[in-house]
Amino acid sequence: LARYRGTVVGSEKLDSKVFQGNLFSQIDSCYAYLIEHTALMSRLSAGIITRDDIPEYGRFSIRELVTNAVCHRDYEDQGGKIIIKMFDDRIEFSNIGGLPRGVTAKNIIHAQYSRNPTITSLLSKVNYIEEMGEGWDKILEEHRQHPLQPEMPEILPGKNSVQVTIFSTKE
Repeated sequence: LARYRGTVVGSEKLDSKVFQGNLFSQIDSCYAYLIEHTALMSRLSAGIITRDDIPEYGRFSIRELVTNAVCHRDYEDQGGKIIIKMFDDRIEFSNIGGLPRGVTAKNIIHAQYSRNPTITSLLSKVNYIEEMGEGWDKILEEHRQHPLQPEMPEILPGKNSVQVTIFSTKE
C-alpha cells in the first residue's frame, strides 16, 4: 500500500506499508490503515442532538475490496502482488490475475466465481465474507446510499490484472 499527496503517482509519497502475517492479519491491518488515513466528516442537523458522522469512503466498500483482493488474487503468479494506492481523491485496488473466469465489469453483479475456493470458504467460515457473490451489489448500494453521493466505483479489467477505484467524497 502506498499513500500519495495529490492525485498522481509522481506526487509526494507520504507513506508505504507492506502487510504481512496470516491472511486475517493482513486484511485487518490493511483495513485499519485505510480507515485511519481517510476522513470522517461530521454534520449537525436541526432538531437532532447527536452529530452524524460520515466517512469519506464507505466502510463496507473498503472492507469488501481488501477482502476480495485476497480472495481473488492469482496465487500461482508469484511475480505480482496486491497493490493499493491512496490519493487525495481516490483509492485504487489493483490485483493480479484479472477478473475471475466468466466475470466481466458488465456482469459482475450477476456472475460469481471463486478463483480460490479454499480461501473463500475459510473466510466465509469466520464471517469475513458471505460467499454469496453479493459483495459488488452491496458496494454499489453503499455508494447509492452515501449522504455525500460519491462517484460510483470503477472497474478497469486488464488481461492479467484488475483495478477497482473508489472515489473520495471530501470535495
